[in-house]
Amino acid sequence: MRARGHRGVNCSGQVMTETLICMLVLCGFFFGLMQVFHIVVANMLVDYGAWSAARSSIVGFDKQLVTRSAQVATIGASGKMTRGGNDSGIVDQFYLEKSRIPHFLSGEIYMEYDHWSTSGESKQHDGSKDDNTRLEVMVKDSLNDTKTVYVNFLQYPLLFLTGSSEEGRRGDSAGGSFSLRGDWTDIKAGVDGNGVTLKDYSNIYLE
Repeated sequence: MRARGHRGVNCSGQVMTETLICMLVLCGFFFGLMQVFHIVVANMLVDYGAWSAARSSIVGFDKQLVTRSAQVATIGASGKMTRGGNDSGIVDQFYLEKSRIPHFLSGEIYMEYDHWSTSGESKQHDGSKDDNTRLEVMVKDSLNDTKTVYVNFLQYPLLFLTGSSEEGRRGDSAGGSFSLRGDWTDIKAGVDGNGVTLKDYSNIYLE
């Protein structure tokens, strides 16, 4: 009877070890899959932002309005609102954004999101600095009366693998041992980052 009990304890310990290993593998797979989805959505929004900015540019809007068009289109991947909002929750923020975006586009009010900063020094609501993530919008005149707009998230953080702040990425955040380009990646609009090119009709609209 004692031998059986001893073997039972060993079997129980083996099962616990195997279960722990399986849980770690499943968690790694789950967070990795979530990160892939997050990057795919950000890529889609960057493409949409480039198209929106290009559409604004080809009808003669100035650089500031073109940039704001790209910013609004990428709000879903821009992190937390740092200026122009409050901490009343996701649902309330959605309605707040819905009411304020038209005024932001017209230049009446100012809005800022964590990943829009051009200086890389934007702050999250918890007071910790984000990494150097920033939204880059560039407009270039191309041949054959076309304009090409590049919209890129530079050093976009891998939040599901590295935590939500620079301090968390340096510390013991969940998945902190995983790394891709130093826990960030660039997200660029268009095929191979070539942006969006549209026919330039600004001369017609500005007549």
